[in-house]
Amino acid sequence: MISTKGYARGRAQFKSLILAFINDTVASRNNQYGERILKRYLIIIALCILGLTACGKNAADKSDTTENQTESPKITEAKEKLKEHCRKLPTSFGSELLEYYMFDVNGDGNDDVCTDCFFGSGMPRNAIFVYDYINDKFYSLDDFPNNFSIGGIEDGKLIVKRGYQVKIGHEYVKRSEYGTIKFEKDTLTFIGDPK
Repeated sequence: MISTKGYARGRAQFKSLILAFINDTVASRNNQYGERILKRYLIIIALCILGLTACGKNAADKSDTTENQTESPKITEAKEKLKEHCRKLPTSFGSELLEYYMFDVNGDGNDDVCTDCFFGSGMPRNAIFVYDYINDKFYSLDDFPNNFSIGGIEDGKLIVKRGYQVKIGHEYVKRSEYGTIKFEKDTLTFIGDPK
């Protein structure tokens, strides 16, 4: 059995693979190697799904059961409202697969409902969405071409993964870094971990 933290990081890595697959597919549509890239990614994604299902299911089921037993109707309603907010995004691919985190993002002393969602047409990306259900406000961390996903909560911090590309010579190389988010003037900003 793996920990819930490990499951959340695995989920973030899986989402990164999906994003890489879509970006590579879009980039290689007119490329003769596009079909080979597609097959490789499909195999990797299938293996990841099998691995996450087999290894993470028990840990995820236990945490979901505990969460649902103690969850107040107000929080359940807030999660539904955040899901509806994400469904309104253009071509929201994963609005039914949302994973929620309760974390005080804005520093008001109340937990906010946090999630990440993959969306977009032509410019697909993953972004983080926060719903402050006490004050009925939505916030997002969306900075295309960056991709942001939540990796869990560790040591009192919301762990965020930022995926980006760096141009080296004539090619773009995918990179990622972990950090957290900062809330200032009603805006979310990614803060990378110092190395």
